[in-house]
Amino acid sequence: MEALVDPNTHLIGVYGSHDQFKDALLEKVRRRVHRDKLFDMVLTATVTKKPDVKKIQEDIARQLGFSFNHKSKNERAQEIVERIKNGQKFLIVFCDLHKELDLSKVGIPYGPDYTGCKILLTSTTEDVLSNHMHTQKNFKV
Repeated sequence: MEALVDPNTHLIGVYGSHDQFKDALLEKVRRRVHRDKLFDMVLTATVTKKPDVKKIQEDIARQLGFSFNHKSKNERAQEIVERIKNGQKFLIVFCDLHKELDLSKVGIPYGPDYTGCKILLTSTTEDVLSNHMHTQKNFKV
């Protein structure tokens, strides 16, 4: 929770081999975020071993309350960026990372230039989080 409220932390990782522990932790985080009103919205997408950017974009768009009409991946990414940069605070959870996911291709703005969005990533290994996604803080469960 400290990492989520830290204004200098944008990418947070949770790793471990027991999915039920990660799921339980994520559920506690969701309840606490909702209770304390830390974010306006929590968006969740499962990445899987072979990331399907189009499916991830559709999952995020659905949670944001819109759908795409035959747009390219780049057009979808731009539309997601515009929706997320509307002034609300977002926590975006990407579950089950097995390799790097290019957040810009999905349409996720983050980092010091955009503080309205925090990213929480889950993986079985710390290597994916630290060396491929360059998370700032990692937590083992």
